[in-house]
Amino acid sequence: LMTLDPRIFTDLASLKKLDLSDNLLVTLDPNTFYGLNNLSYVSVVKNSINVPTQMVLSSTYPSITFVF
Repeated sequence: LMTLDPRIFTDLASLKKLDLSDNLLVTLDPNTFYGLNNLSYVSVVKNSINVPTQMVLSSTYPSITFVF
């Protein structure tokens, strides 16, 4: 995966953990996780998520543990 549509997880409101490791992601739209109130963990290890995106995601969703 190189990109994700920001609405890809919209219908998965009960999603608790998400593993997006080992892809080619460079950035993630902050709206990708909007409305996922049960989501507590996202792994994006072995991607190339840039530092500004990491900071925005972590501050926008403080209840989610992001592993970069």
